[in-house]
Amino acid sequence: MEKIKWDKNRVDINKLNPDETTGDNLTGGYIVKVDKTGDLSYDEFFHTYPSNTYNNARSYTFTYVYPKYDEIVSQQKAYIHDFLLDFENSLNGSSFKDPNIGFRKYLDINSFLDFQIIQELTNNVDGYRYSTFFYKKKDSDGGKLFAGPLWDFDLCYGNVNYSELNLSTDRWLYTNYGPNENFTMHWWARLMEDEGYRYRLVARWKQLRAGAFKTDSIMAYLNTTITYLGEAVDRNFVRWPILGKYVWPNHFIGNTYEEEVNWLKNWITERLNWMDVNIELADTNNNDYKRSLLIYPNPVNNRMNIRIYLFSDDKIDIEIFDMLGRKVFNTLWFPEDGGYQNIELAVPRALQGYYILQVKQTDRVIGRQKLIINNRLQ
Repeated sequence: MEKIKWDKNRVDINKLNPDETTGDNLTGGYIVKVDKTGDLSYDEFFHTYPSNTYNNARSYTFTYVYPKYDEIVSQQKAYIHDFLLDFENSLNGSSFKDPNIGFRKYLDINSFLDFQIIQELTNNVDGYRYSTFFYKKKDSDGGKLFAGPLWDFDLCYGNVNYSELNLSTDRWLYTNYGPNENFTMHWWARLMEDEGYRYRLVARWKQLRAGAFKTDSIMAYLNTTITYLGEAVDRNFVRWPILGKYVWPNHFIGNTYEEEVNWLKNWITERLNWMDVNIELADTNNNDYKRSLLIYPNPVNNRMNIRIYLFSDDKIDIEIFDMLGRKVFNTLWFPEDGGYQNIELAVPRALQGYYILQVKQTDRVIGRQKLIINNRLQ
């Protein structure tokens, strides 16, 4: 409930007084955010304009959070404005990957990785565009721009009925930017064009999935929280009798608290599974990447995509075996050329459960992977 603010126990950055207008003191700390501004044109709002509009990306309106708009002085406004402008020019430029003059000069990469992972896991409607905070430390304290703290997560975990993108568990949120999408920042999409950043994102995801983000760990946390709330759950719905009733912008409307909890758990599980498979597509630093077989989404629902690398244009056999080794599906694919293939297939409706998908070319197995099929009746 508490808003983002500077404090030793909150955003702990250097305090910036109005008389600190030169040298190292001028460089931090600052807190800014990208958010809705409505029709306001007060002094606290300003724009930075990329020197080249990367993929027609929009300019972004930043709001002063710390120092506040009525406390920040002109020299400090100019400094943080120019810092953000320099960063955007670097990010949008042809040398953005350069370790000395590219984005790494300006950003705390770990914070941007964690910020991205949370926005994607929750598929947050406001992710990358509203209630998006950044803070900058003083140069003598590193001088980097950090993503965060996190804020505003009421429209996530599929809790929307007006956005297929944010309801879905099988799409990346960071790719949804550009002139036709209001205000979504392109920063993370641009960062994903850097091989090193992608590699670190995959590594960080795997690290989290081995610990706090294990599916069992998340489910245990939810169960522990429900137990802790105890009778407060019942009192909540006495005070606000909304079970079984539509409250904007609900997609799912459970008749009981248990139904709501189960829906949330299922949504999170599907999102985790999809991210596990699809985040591997970013890991192009893997020496075996060209030979890897990727299926997404997995678990499969009605249709699946197969990504594989072929060294020739010979036809391939796509086969599905059940856990007893019996072939239950077979089809042929005729590539126009070698290289990466993205194959979309309908899944036989009769299949349900655990299988092995195998891809063969000229009688040689070139890929094999476990497959979970969870067909839904349409």
